[in-house]
Amino acid sequence: MDKKEPLEKIEITVMKDTANGLRKIAKDAGTTVGEIVDRLVLQMTPTDPDVAEFLFVQEMLIIMSRLSKEDAHRVNTNFAESILMSCSSETLDELVSEIKQKKADIIEQFTAMPEEKRAEVRDALRECMENGLGEKIISP
Repeated sequence: MDKKEPLEKIEITVMKDTANGLRKIAKDAGTTVGEIVDRLVLQMTPTDPDVAEFLFVQEMLIIMSRLSKEDAHRVNTNFAESILMSCSSETLDELVSEIKQKKADIIEQFTAMPEEKRAEVRDALRECMENGLGEKIISP
């Protein structure tokens, strides 16, 4: 969202399910109902790749917010397969190497943290996963 754009407070009447859905989506996305409405109405087309990536992840959370964990997993898997099938073998090999390196870097950064900070990170990730943002993979 463009923080420079002036905001205007409005009052709207929507179906109860819509109101509840907007609140849940905003909570899951870590944003406000107003920002969700802005995104839905404006259908942003960013030119900044970081903004595009952020919005893409937010949209995926919105789209899957009412799916069961099993259905969300199936959607994620099918979506990933569709994207990966469009890549050449060389690109897939590069991608796997990059992901392995990123994973190793994250593990190294995590293990270098003081135990108190690691506990904070574990708690934050656990909360995200319990809210349906991923599978429970963290053990204390």
